[in-house]
Amino acid sequence: MNAPDERPDTAMATGNDEGGPGGRPTGGPLDEQERAALDALRHPQGPDVVTDPVEETDAYRRAVEDGTVA
Repeated sequence: MNAPDERPDTAMATGNDEGGPGGRPTGGPLDEQERAALDALRHPQGPDVVTDPVEETDAYRRAVEDGTVA
Protein backbone atom coordinates (compact mmCIF):
# COMPACT_ATOMS: atom_id res chain seq x y z
CA MET A 1 0.00 0.00 0.00
CA ASN A 2 1.26 3.46 -0.88
CA ALA A 3 1.82 6.16 1.73
CA PRO A 4 -0.49 9.17 1.48
CA ASP A 5 0.84 12.10 -0.51
CA GLU A 6 1.80 14.84 1.96
CA ARG A 7 2.30 17.55 -0.65
CA PRO A 8 -0.24 20.37 -0.73
CA ASP A 9 -2.89 20.24 -3.45
CA THR A 10 -2.16 23.78 -4.66
CA ALA A 11 0.41 26.51 -4.28
CA MET A 12 -2.10 28.38 -2.14
CA ALA A 13 -1.97 25.57 0.41
CA THR A 14 1.76 26.12 1.02
CA GLY A 15 1.20 29.25 3.11
CA ASN A 16 3.00 31.46 0.57
CA ASP A 17 -0.16 33.44 -0.02
CA GLU A 18 0.21 35.61 3.06
CA GLY A 19 -0.67 39.28 2.71
CA GLY A 20 -2.01 41.20 -0.23
CA PRO A 21 -0.40 41.90 -3.58
CA GLY A 22 2.73 43.96 -3.12
CA GLY A 23 2.51 43.65 0.63
CA ARG A 24 5.36 42.62 2.87
CA PRO A 25 4.30 39.86 5.24
CA THR A 26 7.28 40.50 7.51
CA GLY A 27 6.78 44.26 7.55
CA GLY A 28 10.52 44.77 8.02
CA PRO A 29 13.00 46.72 5.92
CA LEU A 30 14.02 45.54 2.46
CA ASP A 31 16.85 43.03 2.30
CA GLU A 32 19.85 43.60 -0.01
CA GLN A 33 18.32 41.75 -2.97
CA GLU A 34 15.02 43.59 -2.69
CA ARG A 35 16.82 46.94 -2.35
CA ALA A 36 18.90 46.20 -5.49
CA ALA A 37 15.75 45.30 -7.47
CA LEU A 38 14.01 48.49 -6.34
CA ASP A 39 17.04 50.62 -7.21
CA ALA A 40 17.25 49.00 -10.66
CA LEU A 41 13.60 49.92 -11.27
CA ARG A 42 14.11 53.48 -10.10
CA HIS A 43 17.37 54.02 -12.04
CA PRO A 44 17.43 51.74 -15.10
CA GLN A 45 20.83 51.35 -16.77
CA GLY A 46 19.75 49.23 -19.74
CA PRO A 47 18.71 50.33 -23.21
CA ASP A 48 15.35 51.97 -23.77
CA VAL A 49 13.06 49.29 -25.12
CA VAL A 50 10.14 51.60 -25.86
CA THR A 51 10.13 52.56 -29.52
CA ASP A 52 7.83 54.33 -31.90
CA PRO A 53 4.85 52.29 -33.06
CA VAL A 54 5.26 50.63 -36.45
CA GLU A 55 2.29 52.63 -37.66
CA GLU A 56 4.33 55.82 -37.24
CA THR A 57 7.30 54.74 -39.37
CA ASP A 58 8.02 56.08 -42.86
CA ALA A 59 7.94 52.55 -44.29
CA TYR A 60 4.43 52.02 -42.95
CA ARG A 61 3.22 55.36 -44.31
CA ARG A 62 4.64 54.56 -47.75
CA ALA A 63 3.02 51.11 -47.68
CA VAL A 64 -0.35 52.63 -46.84
CA GLU A 65 0.00 55.19 -49.62
CA ASP A 66 1.05 52.49 -52.13
CA GLY A 67 -1.49 49.96 -50.90
CA THR A 68 1.31 47.44 -50.28
CA VAL A 69 2.38 45.43 -47.25
CA ALA A 70 4.63 47.22 -44.76
